[in-house]
Amino acid sequence: MFGGKSLLAKIVGSPIYLSRDLIRPYICRFHQARSGNLIVVDVNSWVGLFAHLEYFLEIALHCEQHNLTPCFMSTSPQYVDSQRGSNWFEYFFTNLQLSAEDEDKIKHGEVPICRIEGIRQLGLPQNYDSYLNLRIAPKLVRKYIGVKSEILGKVNGFCESYLKNKSVLGVHYRGTDKSGEASPVPYPDFVRAIDNFLEHNRRFNCLFVSSDEQRFIDFIENEFKHTLPVFYHDDHERSKTKIAVHRSNSGDRYRKAEEAVLNCLLLSKCGALIKTASFLSGWSKLFNPDLPVNLLNRPFERQLWFPDREILLENRSPWTLSTRGNAHPTGGNSQYDRNDE
Repeated sequence: MFGGKSLLAKIVGSPIYLSRDLIRPYICRFHQARSGNLIVVDVNSWVGLFAHLEYFLEIALHCEQHNLTPCFMSTSPQYVDSQRGSNWFEYFFTNLQLSAEDEDKIKHGEVPICRIEGIRQLGLPQNYDSYLNLRIAPKLVRKYIGVKSEILGKVNGFCESYLKNKSVLGVHYRGTDKSGEASPVPYPDFVRAIDNFLEHNRRFNCLFVSSDEQRFIDFIENEFKHTLPVFYHDDHERSKTKIAVHRSNSGDRYRKAEEAVLNCLLLSKCGALIKTASFLSGWSKLFNPDLPVNLLNRPFERQLWFPDREILLENRSPWTLSTRGNAHPTGGNSQYDRNDE
């Protein structure tokens, strides 16, 4: 539950752990008791952007069950642009359930803010991740998290320029440091998975590719240059090392966040998606619940979080490449074929 060292060892060896993970939940519960029907949460953590949204999704489920109104914010420094304010969540998203009166109370400090680095520090009564599924989560996203019109405009502009009137297969490869959470899929194996898909679904006539690894983008573009068009967003913040983009000290912080959001939404616009383990592309399924998704590698048991945990249950294509025993073909017609009918 606590990972690595025993709980006793952590308490004895780390006063910081004692204050953050044992005391902070009580502080947050005290704040919540003084907040009426509001719960204001600021996440400040070095996890990726969509891991932040995952925390917010768990909080949204708690609010749904207890008739509360959430306000999500994040001051995590890896995405903050000082010219745009300290809360990067509001660069891209809105809190849909907040009233103008609620916003005014929060702005003037009338509601205490629960400041956390991880979801357990909030002191929620349950592990809400275990209750999330692909039926409930998209409804929570639609109800509580809005995407700003400026971001939607960029997504729609890209689709109009490059993907209009095309049947698009989305491809997402999460590389760099993800090997600590799931066995990597070799590039040639991913190509075979794409080839298998295209053989069984001939209406698809282009690829949209997203990855945190520049090498993967170059590899796919070269492999399919004589077969079909390959499109990708012109990201400035891709990794050329094993360091994840959000953990790198270099680059434009705002662009890192914006490009993550844009790629997720662009993947959600595709006709189908083949992916590796990743919160980013998992959230594409939440923005578009009808998106057929095939996950090629199973996260390790201790990293088997939502939404990939539930996406694995929908892997139904008998032709899908089984990478190192991690994919889950179950036989029968593919979900893609059923969507074609």
